[in-house]
Order: sequence, then structure tokens, then C-alpha cells
Amino acid sequence: MAFTVTMLSWSVIEYDEYIADAGELQHAMEAIKWGTGYFIKAHTSPNVLWAKVCSLGVFIIRFETD
Repeated sequence: MAFTVTMLSWSVIEYDEYIADAGELQHAMEAIKWGTGYFIKAHTSPNVLWAKVCSLGVFIIRFETD
């Protein structure tokens, strides 16, 4: 999902006038806002990111800093 949000954001930066002409700029901005909001909510503390991998369950990814 991070790749998708990144590519959508980059496309809006590069081609905003064409996306606006097609009447889809607001939809693209809402999708970017939803994706970034998801990542912000999943990042519950400095070294923890909650992630769901397939249908097996929810995993906590902890980043160790030494």
C-alpha cells in the first residue's frame, strides 16, 4: 500500500493539471489522505508499526534501535 500511495502522490505532483482536467483531482487527494492517515494511525509509537499480512492475523512490527 505504501508503494501505491507514493505513486499516486507522485502522479498528482507531476500531472496535476491533467488529473484536474479529467475531474479526478479531488478523488486522488482523498485517496492520498486516506492512505497516509492509515499509516499514521498504524504507527502507534516511535518504534512500532501495526501491519496486517494476508488473512492470517495482525502482526506488530517493532523496530529496534541500538
